[in-house]
Amino acid sequence: IIPINASGPAAQPTSYAVAVSAPSATTPGIATIIDYSGDSIMASAAVGIGPTSFTLDAGGVTGYTLNSDHTLTEFPVSTSLQEKMIQYTTLPPLAQPLNLFSPSAGIWATDLQGNLLDIFIGSPPAFLSSIPIAPTPVMVLGSGTTAQRYFTLSQNIAAPTGVECNTSPTTQPAGVVTGIELSSYSSDPPFQVGKCPVFAVESSDVKRLFVLNRGDDTISVINVQNDTMD
Repeated sequence: IIPINASGPAAQPTSYAVAVSAPSATTPGIATIIDYSGDSIMASAAVGIGPTSFTLDAGGVTGYTLNSDHTLTEFPVSTSLQEKMIQYTTLPPLAQPLNLFSPSAGIWATDLQGNLLDIFIGSPPAFLSSIPIAPTPVMVLGSGTTAQRYFTLSQNIAAPTGVECNTSPTTQPAGVVTGIELSSYSSDPPFQVGKCPVFAVESSDVKRLFVLNRGDDTISVINVQNDTMD
């Protein structure tokens, strides 16, 4: 009899997931680093009060949250995460940020107050400037490393209460998409998409942007390179 030494399954690559919990609007949220290949919690730490939005940077190494106490939190995605590593930025006094986008550098946030795109740079993030865009901006996105421009989605509702696209999406005006030139931090002329745009995603070759329009059940296709509708 010749014994055979089993080699066992191949080692799994180290992979982490990040979860941000918001127990209430008045207590700190919790950022949790999870080793999902080993199904175990590696670290956790309190972040800002009542986080309302969360994103990772393009490299997946830094997390950011918008918080109910009008702050922006930055934390490392690391198994050694501790509360002393959390950094905070106070937002502009009247800002009402809704959506975060973190490309290869900086933080971009759609801001319902004044219909702006707010830009933050550095670590911790410091406010740089705001770009005027169409009413009710709900999302900003683009290719984090190779883009010439990013794009904002606006629902184009002049005096929103925050529920129009939930209660009566079919009666809303056409939304718009605006290109933002990275070389000059300036906006291009906006162009119309469907009613109540709520989400968008780029194609894998980053040449097309697909916009989901809730109000008329359509998808608008944008040529990213030409900054035009397809």
